[in-house]
Amino acid sequence: MPKPDLQKVPAHLHDEINLVEQDDLKEAFSKHTDSVSFLENIPGEKWSYRYAEGKWSIRGVVQHMIDAERIFCNRALVIARKDKTTPLVSFEGDEYGAASKADTRTKEELISELTAVRQSSHKLFESFDQEQLLTRGTVGSYTIDVNALGFVVIGHVLHHLKLIRERYL
Repeated sequence: MPKPDLQKVPAHLHDEINLVEQDDLKEAFSKHTDSVSFLENIPGEKWSYRYAEGKWSIRGVVQHMIDAERIFCNRALVIARKDKTTPLVSFEGDEYGAASKADTRTKEELISELTAVRQSSHKLFESFDQEQLLTRGTVGSYTIDVNALGFVVIGHVLHHLKLIRERYL
């Protein structure tokens, strides 16, 4: 499936979708497999670093990436299966971050979990046919299709990897 028409996607998701260079969702999933190797190469002592007071450590950023990807995939599954009874609401990343206890986890634990989540996400989106990818659903106050959510999954990770490069390393 091609990149979504941004006129049909909420504005707050445009930047993340635009970070995905590929115009095809399946190609994008297959091209973006280097996030784990990038994180593995960050020295362990950097994983507790915060670039400013009140900001997440790299551990917190990775935990946020894991949590958000699970939420985006849940939304895609609910919409693709045309479940009209499960409300899809927004989530507050800072609240999730505060409750995650990411700083008690090791680099290895977080990378292992991220690897599993990324593989699961890829398989989930591979399983959707064109009709399912075009299915639209409501999340909070906006509507979105499954294909766009796939680009958000990839773009969200790219967004946070970019921030790690710029602000943490």
